[in-house]
Amino acid sequence: MRVVGFSTCCRCWSPDQQLKTLLTFCLILSTIISRYNCMLKTLTALLFFLSTAAMAQYRRQPTPTQFDTFINNSKIEWAAYANDTVRFKKLNNLLVERLAKKQIKASLPVYNGLADVNHIVYLPERTINDKILYPPNSIPIYDSAGDPAGYKIVLRPYQIDTAAFTVTDITEILYIENGVVKSYIPWVSPRVIPVSTSIGVFLGYTDYFSTCFSFNANVLPVKKNKTIFLSQTKRNLKLDTVETESRLKETYGRNMLETLWPYVMQHKYRIFSFEKDTFIRPEQIKELTNGEKVMVPVYDASGNITGRIADTDMYPGCFINAAIVQDWYYDETRNIVLNKVREIILYTLKSGPDDDKPIAPFIKIILE
Repeated sequence: MRVVGFSTCCRCWSPDQQLKTLLTFCLILSTIISRYNCMLKTLTALLFFLSTAAMAQYRRQPTPTQFDTFINNSKIEWAAYANDTVRFKKLNNLLVERLAKKQIKASLPVYNGLADVNHIVYLPERTINDKILYPPNSIPIYDSAGDPAGYKIVLRPYQIDTAAFTVTDITEILYIENGVVKSYIPWVSPRVIPVSTSIGVFLGYTDYFSTCFSFNANVLPVKKNKTIFLSQTKRNLKLDTVETESRLKETYGRNMLETLWPYVMQHKYRIFSFEKDTFIRPEQIKELTNGEKVMVPVYDASGNITGRIADTDMYPGCFINAAIVQDWYYDETRNIVLNKVREIILYTLKSGPDDDKPIAPFIKIILE
């Protein structure tokens, strides 16, 4: 199995986790080599291959790629990959149906950070039939006594569990252009293929294929196109813990909220207060604390919270977490996935006698 396949079933792991897992496996192999001199050459070669692959997984391909060169525009102040898995009820089955009808193009699964992102190869019709729609199946043959007599290879449609076939891997770039938070979806990958070990331990699902390739970051909705609403999602974003390989651009070293904050204070967006249950002006944000100290998280170089300090002022560093709300659409005419960033919810930790205070929503920035 390709190392890319290993990364596929473990794409929810961080690069450090992937590296540690692969190197641990290499250590086990080295132990086998030391104890069993037979197969020495084969195992040594395999150890070298896996070690090289482990480092390749850790050292991702540097940006830019053909999908993120747009961030060089001086109007873009901040950008980062925000890949995630989203559960859509309609999208995956619709993509498979359209692929079977030859209405859209697809490639084998591709992943940002790997070299094949710059060389998208669409699958020819025969490969789509053989590997995706009608993979070979081994059917046992029995004789008249009921004993196995061999196997025959037949082609039949891939049996998809429609209940499980709702998770889609989304490749997404969030960015801020002229103070506006935008989202760009270069491609999506339906996740359906089950992954198990040789002894039958289920590991999860891996990607089926990649499609909905969009080569224009500033693509806009077109009213005359056939567009399907997919879902509204709300997901958490840790402001100061974006992994290094996901960061694309940070003007003056500012994170997403630090970049957006000046525009918030300039009345560019509406602000909703959860405490007052009403909209407020930017200058009223500080008044929401009523003089009560807010616990500001302190981070180490790896983005881990190492402590907290009390402050009565309100600035981007006071917010420990954020949630982003998005509306998702599928443009059937162009075979692309779009979304609209609706709002950002900011969370704080209030002061108290202990360190286990729950994270509470503080304000909501309406971006539409």
